[in-house]
Amino acid sequence: MRNDIPEAELLKVAFDDELFRQELQARSGKDWPQLLAALKTGTTHPKAQHALAWIDQLVSESCETIATLRAAQDFGAYGIEVYGFDQLCRVWAPDFGETGPFLSHDDAISFAQDEWSEFLTGDGVARERFPKSRAADRAEAAKAKREAKKVPLPRYRLNDLDYSKIGVNTYRPYPRQWGQSCTPLTGNQLAETLIKDIGDLPQSLRQQLQATGWESLIAKVERVAKRKKKRFQAQEAREEARFTKAVVKFFDRFLAGRDGSDEKLLDAAAREWVWRDFDLDENHPHYEDRVGAIQRYARQLHYQALNAYVAAKWDKRPTAR
Repeated sequence: MRNDIPEAELLKVAFDDELFRQELQARSGKDWPQLLAALKTGTTHPKAQHALAWIDQLVSESCETIATLRAAQDFGAYGIEVYGFDQLCRVWAPDFGETGPFLSHDDAISFAQDEWSEFLTGDGVARERFPKSRAADRAEAAKAKREAKKVPLPRYRLNDLDYSKIGVNTYRPYPRQWGQSCTPLTGNQLAETLIKDIGDLPQSLRQQLQATGWESLIAKVERVAKRKKKRFQAQEAREEARFTKAVVKFFDRFLAGRDGSDEKLLDAAAREWVWRDFDLDENHPHYEDRVGAIQRYARQLHYQALNAYVAAKWDKRPTAR
């Protein structure tokens, strides 16, 4: 069991998690009434520690899929699974084991996204089941009735849409055109929407967020931007490494048996690289278009390949002593 979650909070969420309570009732037998009382009362109940042990065991054994994230490393692709109940859950990945319990699906998914950020593929999060809370449902319904009687909620522009905060962690987007409908978003979902894949957090968006005063959303947006930027930079580094590897292999084959430090030969190798895939005959109907397309970027590709090769070879030279 993770020791960073207050025991009182763990018992409270377990009491509210109907699916977990059903499993506990089925497994605990005659101890069920006392365990239920412990979940409801909290850490002061005599059976509180017994209830916490059951929470640890049932969450660790849970195999009901909540969400799946896809990742890939040198040994291949694999799935990172979130298993659990209506709220209590755990994260499991092959060769990495499990981590938990978490108090909510969003907490577990965010942990997996942060922990494996540089290895996640672009498939997003495949959710099998969504969280459910009786207490939250009752509170949300009561709040919706109160809000309906009040003045319209403040609207703030974030990127190109207006949003209102309609709950502790719920935001309503307003459609661009009349007649369109927009589904309310959680803070994590809104943060993911606002930040592009490159992880850029523009100054204009920062100013818009600060104007809202929604501190919890600002923290989520900054965390998502940091994670996406780290992932984007890692992807760029991998692509650059693959490009350099291909260039070095091509240049080495071209320069085999020749003076690899000769500038003219290096220039010739770079030209060969630029035109390496061009094999159309002059009479081919696409000949002119293909030539023009290559020529438009020839100078850029030429020096990109040349610089990559020189940098790779220079890095491998022994240091003078």
